Amino acid sequence: GKCDENRSNLYSSELFQDDENMIDGYDGARTLHMGIDLGGPVGTEVYSFWDGRVHSAGYNPELGDYGHVVVVEYDLSNAAAEDDGVLGEDDNDHDNALIHRRRLWALYGHLDSSSTKDRMAGQQIQRGEVIGRMGDVDENGGWASPHVHFQLTINPPETHDMPGAVSVRDRARALIDYPDPRFILGEIY
Repeated sequence: GKCDENRSNLYSSELFQDDENMIDGYDGARTLHMGIDLGGPVGTEVYSFWDGRVHSAGYNPELGDYGHVVVVEYDLSNAAAEDDGVLGEDDNDHDNALIHRRRLWALYGHLDSSSTKDRMAGQQIQRGEVIGRMGDVDENGGWASPHVHFQLTINPPETHDMPGAVSVRDRARALIDYPDPRFILGEIY
């Protein structure tokens, strides 16, 4: 799935229709996808794109949620000087503003249970380190097709959760709070 994609026919669980369920200030009927889904077989390794530290890790058990998730905080203060193609190729003002903000949080969702087992807040993560593995349907939030949901935020999350989808009415604010992951991944579509 793409970032900024309206998935009005995909999200059928109550989780996405709940006007009472607020995550990081977002609520309502949520259909606009704010991350990128990268598919692969169950057990596919998921790697850190930069040096960072674990912000939080946990399990979101509701049907359609993330299942096992790890959130990593990254300090990008040296990213522009050290970048050797890890960060996306775009050279625009929004991407440069992200680097100058210095800190960025990345959520890696739909992982297997071993991915969160020994993850502790503050734990150091090295660039290229395996953060986790793609989980099966019984541990990834109930998604039949294994994938990792990769999402960025410029604000520290309250927990190991972020709204992977927001309401269309919140699109403008969400695109600022949750930058397009192609900033890191490059132009994959």
